[in-house]
Amino acid sequence: MIAAIDVYYPDDGSAVAGAVVFKDYSDPREYRKYTCHIPKTEAYIPGEFYKRELPCIMAVLEMIIEDIDTVIIKQGEKTEKLTTDFTD
Repeated sequence: MIAAIDVYYPDDGSAVAGAVVFKDYSDPREYRKYTCHIPKTEAYIPGEFYKRELPCIMAVLEMIIEDIDTVIIKQGEKTEKLTTDFTD
């Protein structure tokens, strides 16, 4: 299974992380969707992804019940693809 994740940051210092899970890149629809509200995030500091974005990504990843083997992270203007064994 594949999870595509993005995080939205409103002006109030909170965040909303979302994940779309699908079985294959060619699927016409998602298998399942997840959203997670994070009440407070760290300030954005270039190059310090782990302080602001990573806690939000981990929060939504923890909600996913499917066995995920690929994670796609939408990061600003970039998209990162991570493939690993998330079953451990």
